[in-house]
Amino acid sequence: MPYTVGDVDYPSRYAYDKARALSSGYTSVRQFRADRAAEVAIERLSSAGRHARDRALEVVSRMREGKSLTDAARDAGTTVKSVLRYAGTAISKEHGRYAVRAEDTLTRRLLVPYADGPQFETIRNSKDATLLSRYWSAVKEWRSTGDDSLLKPFEGKTITVKGQKVTLVTNSEDLAILERGGELDFPDLYERSLLS
Repeated sequence: MPYTVGDVDYPSRYAYDKARALSSGYTSVRQFRADRAAEVAIERLSSAGRHARDRALEVVSRMREGKSLTDAARDAGTTVKSVLRYAGTAISKEHGRYAVRAEDTLTRRLLVPYADGPQFETIRNSKDATLLSRYWSAVKEWRSTGDDSLLKPFEGKTITVKGQKVTLVTNSEDLAILERGGELDFPDLYERSLLS
């Protein structure tokens, strides 16, 4: 059965999704659908729900730094119940105590470095999110000191975006060009328009 969008007929919903995936830079329709479903779920949250989810992600991060769920929730201005609702898959209960999992698959919209400038992308795992956070901290320090050795630990490191590996930009000359163009002036690693 044909699937019509605007003036264009597609032979199926899959063909339509494939066209959208390819035009968005995806090589996999499955990855496109998963990322889009996660984004839509976040977009459907109320403003208060998006703020609660954002705080829950902050709690998960604080727990990975060694804080208890209760203390991290209190510090982030939220409740344990809210954290479990919005980020519960990142937390387990062991011996009657809550513990954060080493890795999670919570969706985050984060700033990803490209040679032509950073842009926000959907990141679907905490390992890549942590790497990006450490990378942007190093870039920020590099900007203030000019010390190229800060970028060395990230040479050849990749993250997964749209089902493809993206190599972090570590060439100081490339970063200097981006800096001169104002491409490295951003207030936050997270895309707040989606998460808050």
